[in-house]
Formats: sequence, C-alpha cells, structure tokens
Amino acid sequence: MDGASKDVVLGYVTFTNATKEYVEDILEGGKFKRDFGKYQEEVSLDDAKDLKRFLECEKEVLSKELEEIEQKYLACEQNSEPSAQPATKRGRKRKSDQAFKKKSESSSAMAELAASLQISHFHKCFKGWNEIAKVVRGSEFEDSRDEQIDIFDVKCKLWGFLLCHLFGVTLGTGDYGHLTIDHSAMLFRLHRSFAKYSNQGFEASHKVHRALYSRATNHDQGGVTQSLDQIMTHWLSEMMLFLQYQFCKAKECIAEGVYM
Repeated sequence: MDGASKDVVLGYVTFTNATKEYVEDILEGGKFKRDFGKYQEEVSLDDAKDLKRFLECEKEVLSKELEEIEQKYLACEQNSEPSAQPATKRGRKRKSDQAFKKKSESSSAMAELAASLQISHFHKCFKGWNEIAKVVRGSEFEDSRDEQIDIFDVKCKLWGFLLCHLFGVTLGTGDYGHLTIDHSAMLFRLHRSFAKYSNQGFEASHKVHRALYSRATNHDQGGVTQSLDQIMTHWLSEMMLFLQYQFCKAKECIAEGVYM
C-alpha cells in the first residue's frame, strides 16, 4: 500500500514539474506560436503583455504547488525512517512494536497525501473543463483579442496534460478531447466564434459521444447512470487492471529467478 501511494505522489511530482517546464520554456523562449491551421505565426511575449502575465502567474502557481507536494512527501518519508538509537535485548520487542506502529502511521500519511492529491486534481480537471466549455460555447473574439485566444490556447494545453495524467492517453485524448486541446484555439483564430457549430448537428455525428454528452450536461441523472460515477469506475478499473498486470509480471520474474 505504501509503495503504491508513493508512486501516486511521485507521479504528481513528475507531472507538476513537467507542466511547469512547459510554461518556463515559453517564457524563456520569449515567443509564442499561433497556429492558424495551414501556417503558424510567432508573437513576441514583449508585445503580448497579457499572455506573458498569465504565463508568469501560472509558473508561480505551479512552482508553489510542486514545492508543497515535495515538502509533504519528504515529511512522510522522514516519519518512516527508523530511529538511530541502538536496540537492547530487553527493549527489542517494544522497539519492534514502536517501529511497526510508526511505519503504519507513515503509510497512512502517505496514502492520505496520495488520496488528497488525486481528489484535488480531479476537481481541478472538472473545473478546467467548465471554464473551457464556457469559452467554446459562448465566446466571440474580436480581431483585437488575439492575446485572449493565446491564453485560452495555453489553458487548453495545460488541461490536456492533466487529462492525460488522470485518465491515460486513450480516455484523456479522445476525439473531443483532441479537438478541444489541439484545435479549438486555431478555429477561434480563423472563425472568431463557434456559433456555426451548433450542438444539434455536432453531437448527432456519433452515438457514443451523443450519449456521453447527454449524461454529462444538464441532462445528467442520478443513481447508477450518473456520469461522475461512470468516470470514477472507468478510472478505478484501469488502476485494477494495471495492478493485475504488475502481479503477473512479478510472478513471471519470480518463476524465472529474475529480481529487480
């Protein structure tokens, strides 16, 4: 249990650091690429003050988030370290019991940290989609608001990183996810609005997506058909399948006498 919790926490350390590096690369390069489909255009961050300010704020938030995760992880690790005092024969059993209790408490703390990170990032993912969906469904950008489209573009990319981390490549980058993350900003630059793409025609193009859309919007139902429960069930099923795969590989290594 402790090992699995560590993997989850360290996974968020890696994810947050990679996301921060993405933002830093744009800031250090001093330029941002605008995708227009058939061609790309570079804009200097010195000429895009709003975009630069947004990127600097994101970098600061991600840096603080990364530092906080690392500090909590190190605190859990320090609590699990055994005492440096030598054990006597008389106090060996008592020391053993204390060490077991301390290890259990450390495992529980690591598990709680992993769970809190998982829940907070689920909330962040759903909140991010809510903000993106509002822009997609109702915004119309004037020719002078290119920077706002750039900011929306970066938000989509950051949301895409989180989506892939939480749900994997298959669920995280489906048709709609890919269109939103990689192409919605480009379409805004070309058409300035999605008014031409009504939900009636767009959603009717695929039965599965139409069903998911119906359950994930204001038509969502309670009980066993609730979309959030289905998402969580899918995610947990993937985790259990991965755990089963790890056990199978471990069994093969033991049978072959191979130890990592």
